[in-house]
Amino acid sequence: MRKQVLKELRQSQSVIAGGDEVMPRFWIDTPQGAMTVMIELPPDITARNKGMQLIADFMAWRQATSFIHSAETMTPDLVFALGIARDKFYGLYSHINRKPVVTFARDEKLPLESVGDEIPAMLPRGVRSIDAARVGQLQEVFNLYDGEDIAPLIVIRMSDTGQATREH
Repeated sequence: MRKQVLKELRQSQSVIAGGDEVMPRFWIDTPQGAMTVMIELPPDITARNKGMQLIADFMAWRQATSFIHSAETMTPDLVFALGIARDKFYGLYSHINRKPVVTFARDEKLPLESVGDEIPAMLPRGVRSIDAARVGQLQEVFNLYDGEDIAPLIVIRMSDTGQATREH
């Protein structure tokens, strides 16, 4: 997991060094294979929470065994990658210096207690039911149906009203 966390952190740093913002990204390991889901989250907190719940429900539906969440924050100005499995946690972050050119401070370990409960709770644990309507929504947004292969990259955009659409 450490190698994948470092790989995800470096990928985010590369995006920032190229002048772009990091779209929140989830590398998700499932019994069907690993995949990356990028999700553009709007500023509205209710819509953001719906987006995060969509990802959590997707992980439950696909029986995720672990995931890595990578993102950029503005206050403080840093980039991070968190690896979460049932019995493991590994996180790294790096402060961003943007002037005169983009550079990154030394990587630092991110302690679990600084993360809060919301992100680790996204990994499914124990029995969890998802009703047929939600499965239908997940199939539509992720364009995945039982027995189909998982796409290696899925990009989701959340509207200000919390409506999810898949970018093709």
